[in-house]
Amino acid sequence: MIYRKDANFPYPLITDRDDSGYNDLYFTIDVGLEENSEDYRFEVEKEIGSSFIEKQLEEQKAELIFIIQAKDNKFFNMNIDDKFISIPKSRLSLSKRTSIQLIIKSKEDISFKFNEDLDDFFSSFKQDIIVPKNSILGFSNILTFDGSIEKPLELFEKKIDPSLK
Repeated sequence: MIYRKDANFPYPLITDRDDSGYNDLYFTIDVGLEENSEDYRFEVEKEIGSSFIEKQLEEQKAELIFIIQAKDNKFFNMNIDDKFISIPKSRLSLSKRTSIQLIIKSKEDISFKFNEDLDDFFSSFKQDIIVPKNSILGFSNILTFDGSIEKPLELFEKKIDPSLK
């Protein structure tokens, strides 16, 4: 499921907006697409502004999930160091209505007691914030796919031998 800005949670999330509960921090992505005859290759550039959330990912207390919403939702796990994700074309159809988002999900209960990235508003009760296992810790901006590769015939042209008449 793609999370829109109107989603409400009972604890602070890191998002692409300023009103997320974090001190001017953000979670954004930019995605490039390459394709060949068998796979789509999404090059994912992510910026996670919270050192607390990055630590949860590095310690594998949380995970990244790449979501593609076309006719239905597809979910793909990513590691924090992954720069791209390859998806067989047989598992995915892209259209102009395809949306892409990256979310961060907890793999275990996570206490916000030592989360120094939160707004001052949370300082008096952050030790009481415990995000349950399998809950969302953050979601990125939403990217909308604007069609296929810019030059769909380029693969075709490169395979043609110019010496042939």
